[in-house]
Amino acid sequence: MEAIVGRENLSSPTPSFLAGTEVLKRFLDRPQSYEWVCRVLANRLTILVKEMGEHLLLPGNGLFGALYVLVKTGQEPCKPFADRLIEQSGIVTVPCNQFYGGEAHAVRLSLVSVPWTEDESGWIASVKALKKALS
Repeated sequence: MEAIVGRENLSSPTPSFLAGTEVLKRFLDRPQSYEWVCRVLANRLTILVKEMGEHLLLPGNGLFGALYVLVKTGQEPCKPFADRLIEQSGIVTVPCNQFYGGEAHAVRLSLVSVPWTEDESGWIASVKALKKALS
């Protein structure tokens, strides 16, 4: 089923594929759009590095496969940590077991899940809550 869905989304010009192509084209036609996005992402990553330090799993080459970072959960397995984090702080992360193919001690945190505004207070509050949950 996943292969069928993947093929449908990526190969033939379905309505969702055509709409996505048009959105991406319009986005790339306006440099101020993606320059702003890059500034916001760089700022959020800077905040994470400052607040989370050794808890972050960043690739040595500085490249990212998507708009997320991995956060080490210490000795706590990732699934219970992620469950506790959403229950106590309302922060949604993705346990990394499926990315590692077995038990992992890290969660995946989206850099874009908190609404983007001129003020990053919501993002900063979430990062501080995550830091507290790790201590």
